Amino acid sequence: MKSPSTVKEIQSLTGRAAALNRFLSRSTDKCRPFFKALKKGQRDKWDEECEEAFQNLKTYLTSPPLLSKPVPGEDLFVYLAVSNLTVSSALIREELGAQHPIFYTSKALLDAETRYPKLEKLILALVFSARKLRPYYQAHRVIVMTDFPLRSILNSPDASQRLMKWAIELSQYDPLYRSKTAIKAQALADFVTEFTPSSEEEKLVSKKKESSRADKTSNEPDQPRDMWQLRVDGASNQKGVGAVVVIITPDGTLLEQAITLGFPASNNEAEYEALLAGLRLAKELSIKKLAIYSDSQLITNQASGEYMAKHPRMILYLDKVQELLKAFPTFTIQQVPRAENAHADALASLGSALDTQFRRSIPVEHLDQPSIEEAEQPNLMQIDEDPSWQDPIIDYLVNENLPKDKSEARKIKQKAARYYMKGDMLVRRSYSGPHLTCIKYLQTLEVLCQIHDGECGNHAGGRSLAQKAFSTGYFWPTMRQDSTEYAQRCDRCQRYKPIPGLPAEEYHPQNSPWPFMQ
Repeated sequence: MKSPSTVKEIQSLTGRAAALNRFLSRSTDKCRPFFKALKKGQRDKWDEECEEAFQNLKTYLTSPPLLSKPVPGEDLFVYLAVSNLTVSSALIREELGAQHPIFYTSKALLDAETRYPKLEKLILALVFSARKLRPYYQAHRVIVMTDFPLRSILNSPDASQRLMKWAIELSQYDPLYRSKTAIKAQALADFVTEFTPSSEEEKLVSKKKESSRADKTSNEPDQPRDMWQLRVDGASNQKGVGAVVVIITPDGTLLEQAITLGFPASNNEAEYEALLAGLRLAKELSIKKLAIYSDSQLITNQASGEYMAKHPRMILYLDKVQELLKAFPTFTIQQVPRAENAHADALASLGSALDTQFRRSIPVEHLDQPSIEEAEQPNLMQIDEDPSWQDPIIDYLVNENLPKDKSEARKIKQKAARYYMKGDMLVRRSYSGPHLTCIKYLQTLEVLCQIHDGECGNHAGGRSLAQKAFSTGYFWPTMRQDSTEYAQRCDRCQRYKPIPGLPAEEYHPQNSPWPFMQ
């Protein structure tokens, strides 16, 4: 086949390539120069790039890989690849230790999609593959071979609305994610090697890592990549007593909190209050590896066990710290010079002198009493509740337990894609509104009572009451039915609600004895 010379011949070439799309690995990348030549203002421009792509395409078609037919019930494997302008995937099956391609998919990215992060492009490639190859995904268990944490990104509670939509769409197929293994097919090897970063990109990444390491101070010890940092400081002066907590995530993000103490305290007590507040915040964030830094020699040495606490209040503070440290499997406590803790020291001074009417952009917490003098909790008795609708979802999210029935297990997996655990609480994701707190049936009556009869309640009807509960941030499966029944049981609503069909005012008698009489 000779090289095209007219627009019609180029169109014929692109049509033939589209017909062979399932047989071509990364067909959109291979044919992109042809589509560029057909754009408005670039016609009749068959340049060297088009000729090179045409010759490479002919060479590839002379020895195309043979596509295989899947066996019903066997596992299929998906490999993903992305570039600046396209996303591609390869559906593979294994037989007798050899890998055989089944189908190739490729998609040209839109202008907005080209600016997606690389991980989102990978997920987009998987979503497009699932849409294109829906019969394969429905009839087989699909295993995604990737070294990137796609599952963690899709299940993250902080995922964007676009990722949440993709996660729900993919949940119906229940794909598994595994790390890449040895490549056993040459065609698949060619597909994967096109996605590996170039040597220039690797050099650029290594330079960035070296520069970031050089920016760190020499006195700070090397920490593992997944280690969080907690920097605390307290201050006590004539203006007041304050403390500050600064948490640094592994990627360098700062989480700051200032604390004002509403009781007199010494510098050491303020330092302990800062440490306790930081440990409580780190525990709420479910941090497992924590490096604690403070410029107080007494606090760091007592917490690490090198010094002994003799003052009664210091003993109580130390016991409280030791109790909170049990929640962290890995932690270190180190004293740092005040110069290296300048950021926390400045915020601690802010917390001690902060006016209650000024809150800046840093969240400020006010403590009315010391942490060692917490109010006594009333004696509570645990009540055995009936099985809740949340139990199967929580059991799957926490322990990955599923029923033996495959259909029921599939339903639970599809439902669980829209939920995540926040501590001991089940939370439902929402597209446009806030994430919803899932409540049990014993709590629904209290929620409906507060919304319907509370201080701000207006005795709304069933549908409006359910929508208000949803907008407030609550969710349970039978919201509308329970809201309608609650509104129907309300005595005031039944007595004083408007009766449909009645006129707005009383009837007026007609003066004319004959209807329509002039």
